[in-house]
Amino acid sequence: SEAHRQLLAMFDSGIVPANMVTVHIRWGDKEKEMTLVGIDEYIEATKEIIGAGWDIHPQHIYVASEDGRAISEYESRMPRNWKIYSSGP
Repeated sequence: SEAHRQLLAMFDSGIVPANMVTVHIRWGDKEKEMTLVGIDEYIEATKEIIGAGWDIHPQHIYVASEDGRAISEYESRMPRNWKIYSSGP
């Protein structure tokens, strides 16, 4: 099925990491309607969701966005022990 194909494309083992956090960054066209939330706020919110150990243990973060800038900026500012998975442009 298409869903299984996409799962294998994202995760080599076909298994989603148990401690995955999903972040949806709505930039793109939202800039016309409001001031965009900065990436640092997304990073801080992700740290709060993860809790203790965000800076020690490997973390798996799935970032969804229709704006490639958002994904790139998130990845460039996230802690080094985080692994990013993404969808979008």
